[in-house]
Amino acid sequence: MGNGDIPENANEHCPGPQSESAGKSDACEGCPNQQICATAPKGPDPDLVAIAERMATVKHKILVLSGKGGVGKSTFSAQLAFALAARDFQVGLLDVDICGPSIPKMLGLEGQEIHQSNLGWSPVYVESNLGVMSIGFMLPHPDEAVIWRGPRKNGLIKQFLKDVYWGELDFLIVDAPPGTSDEHISIVQCLDATGVDGAIIVTTPQQVSLIDVRKEVNFCKKVGVKVLGVVENMSGLCQPITDFKFLKLTDNGEQKDVTEWVWEYMREKAPEMLNLLACSEVFDSSGGGAVKMCNEMGIPFLGKVPLDPQLCKAAEGGTSCFADKDCVASASALKKIIEQLIETNEWSMLDLRPLRRLHHVFSESFLQTVRESVTSSNCKSAELEQCRDESVALVLKLVAMASILVAGFGGVAIPLVGKSRRFLRTDGDVFAAAKAFAAGVILATGFVHMLRDSWDALSDPCLGSRAWSKFPFTGFFAMMSALFTLLVDFLATEYYQRRENRGRVERGKVVDGGYQALETGIEEVKDVGQVSEGEGRHSHSHAHAHSHHRDGVESTVRHVVVSQVLELGIVSHSMIIGLSLGVSQSPCTMRPLIVALTFHQFFEGFALGGCISQAQFKTLSATIMACFFSLTTPLGVAIGAAIASNFNPHSPGALITEGILDSLSAGILVYMALVDLIAADFLTKKMRSNFRLQIICYFLLLLGAGLMSSLALWA
Repeated sequence: MGNGDIPENANEHCPGPQSESAGKSDACEGCPNQQICATAPKGPDPDLVAIAERMATVKHKILVLSGKGGVGKSTFSAQLAFALAARDFQVGLLDVDICGPSIPKMLGLEGQEIHQSNLGWSPVYVESNLGVMSIGFMLPHPDEAVIWRGPRKNGLIKQFLKDVYWGELDFLIVDAPPGTSDEHISIVQCLDATGVDGAIIVTTPQQVSLIDVRKEVNFCKKVGVKVLGVVENMSGLCQPITDFKFLKLTDNGEQKDVTEWVWEYMREKAPEMLNLLACSEVFDSSGGGAVKMCNEMGIPFLGKVPLDPQLCKAAEGGTSCFADKDCVASASALKKIIEQLIETNEWSMLDLRPLRRLHHVFSESFLQTVRESVTSSNCKSAELEQCRDESVALVLKLVAMASILVAGFGGVAIPLVGKSRRFLRTDGDVFAAAKAFAAGVILATGFVHMLRDSWDALSDPCLGSRAWSKFPFTGFFAMMSALFTLLVDFLATEYYQRRENRGRVERGKVVDGGYQALETGIEEVKDVGQVSEGEGRHSHSHAHAHSHHRDGVESTVRHVVVSQVLELGIVSHSMIIGLSLGVSQSPCTMRPLIVALTFHQFFEGFALGGCISQAQFKTLSATIMACFFSLTTPLGVAIGAAIASNFNPHSPGALITEGILDSLSAGILVYMALVDLIAADFLTKKMRSNFRLQIICYFLLLLGAGLMSSLALWA
């Protein structure tokens, strides 16, 4: 048995012989090893070892403290995080103010939930380089009171530090509760082995606040934490003069609003005054405020931040004051403080933004993170258990398979059956208009449905450190797919044309300098050597007819290639959405999804059927292509239903697979819609010479795109 192993005869819930509570906890009562465990020398705390390993990827750790509550500590923490993230640093903000978690509100993350993978808890991200963790994400209601004793608070702080997977960070900002309580001791002890850069202490000019700040400074000195500096918050009210309201006291003591009169007076007499900032002290600073205290205690003074209503609005709205053009006074003050921090502590050496972007995309650590995200375990979310009813879900899946099958087959069959009707012939205006509608459907499918689904999958919080969001893989895969489709389009067209040319040579031959056509649909003509004077015109007519035939063959070849590549893109996406529906066990989610996917399948089928019809396949080939499309989504639903009990669509592997396939399909469909459908039809001589057809086709193009886009509200 190793030093840290639990003895076989130990009680249930044994904390372990190396634990600080070994021999002392309730679980130890009556254990035959109690006395030995209580007196034995303790090894390293396994929690501290785990924290040290987790924090090894965090370069700088900063504590934000305050001696008294209500001085704007959390506001400063939030704006500091926003500012560092705006400089392209990788930033984490850890809210350990257990009883008063206000950070989620100040970063606009209320209502968010924590996701979990085998890498640990995933932070909730404001931006790709700014993650947040707070107990506020774990409360069932924002008004829920956290009534915990010290040990439980300390346990959660340890769990935050050892279980949250931040990935590689430049800065971890720890927003601590006010005072010098158990939580502060726990934070310092847990981070001691990993190295804390120091603490920033926030105060107001009031003496009652400065008294507690002095205690906070002494606490830092006793536990060995460097004080990076003191920030004096709410240092006077400062805002544009146009934001003030002016009142006049009347003789009877009432207040009269004279704001409009004051503004009008300034506009006439001194218009430059309207651009001034008006500042006034709110708290008594006759005692010298934070500046005097810092001089006396020998610690840096970082600067003053005014009481700015615009900063309050930014904090309430969960936004950065640096992005608000009206937040002038506080943003300017905060910017100077942060620049001083970066320069004084030589953090500017980290600001290698171009190299950082390249490093995050191609470095081995990033690639390793991607590999880990693929193999990580299932991601758990409370949403998976909402409205779960497997028996009802199974019935809905059977309904979905039937309705989607009928809709898909009906959509693809209309153009195929209709081509035998005169009004739906492939060279007619009605078919051109229908094809414009279909092109809009395909374009919206690629842009609105597939690209969005791919982005959602590859930026899902379940992918651990969000490695897949550090590079725009969705756009990259779609672009490469479109370029590859161009190559396939070109090579396939060349292949079919060469095959057709070889067939033409075998069916026809040149005799005595003349051309004898034996191909179907071309009349037999006389040898050129036997043409009379009157037959010269006939020879020209024959050459012209042959030219038209060759153009028709090339056009048919293009339609063959277009229909086959288009079906490839549509079918791959259809299988994905079928699987997604099949693995779902939530009737609440499935009902609107079935309706949306039914229309979705009908529109896609109509678009594909039009292309198959123009390609002039044999009846058997066209039927096989139509059936292949119609059966793909129902087959996906069936497969999904079969594996639903063992498959989690929110697992990292499933999300990455779905995201890549969706982006590849999007590239195919966007290329096909723009190049082979829209450009090929709208730039023809027939379209340019028919204004009425232009109007109809443009309208139907927009209508198809609009209707297909609207389905994104439900599917």
